[in-house]
Amino acid sequence: MGSERPRLSVIVPSYNSGEKIPRCLEALKALEVEAPFEIIVVDSGDDGTAEALESDEGVRLVRSPARLFPGTTRNRGAEAASGSVLCFIDADCVPSADWLQRIIEARPAENRTAVGGAILNGTPESAVGSAEYFSELSGLLPGGPPRKVDF
Repeated sequence: MGSERPRLSVIVPSYNSGEKIPRCLEALKALEVEAPFEIIVVDSGDDGTAEALESDEGVRLVRSPARLFPGTTRNRGAEAASGSVLCFIDADCVPSADWLQRIIEARPAENRTAVGGAILNGTPESAVGSAEYFSELSGLLPGGPPRKVDF
């Protein structure tokens, strides 16, 4: 990869996520990573999340007056990004402290265009949520070795 680390853009889609996004952003700002990165929140909600983030100097805010669905929201974030590596995380997720560092370490080895990681069960107390987790994300359970996963 050379001596230059890639610049990363972390894109967070937000729709009425005022109660959940603070934990995500706090964890993102505390990441242990050896590369510069920016945090872009693309908000299309009406719950005051965007207004709360306007004065947050650690976040670049992209607003939409109309509701956007996740794919479109991510694309808007990608258009606004200055990084050479785009990283996507949802507003209700909390990354591990080494999340971005692990992406950097995984990506350049084979010039991969997409890298993902393990996803933990966010609803272990719910039988329905756990069943959905295991059925949809069985290839992304934690503890396995790095590997190619069709998703």
